[in-house]
Amino acid sequence: RVAGAEKPALAVKSRFMKINQMHMEYVLDCLSSNTTKIGNIKAYLLTVLYNATMTINHYYTAEVRHALYGVVEVPF
Repeated sequence: RVAGAEKPALAVKSRFMKINQMHMEYVLDCLSSNTTKIGNIKAYLLTVLYNATMTINHYYTAEVRHALYGVVEVPF
């Protein structure tokens, strides 16, 4: 069970095998900036790690756009 939904064990294992140091740093960065109370940390971490490989690029693209807003025109 990931994010409240049943997932095939092989799909979850495959996604976790793709996690590298950059994904871990991304997850830790997101955790450090989180201000909401986490009720079930085990389930939360499982979900965050599961989604990390799919969301990391979007997160850093948004961060760059935010940082450069009004400074230069970013061709995305």
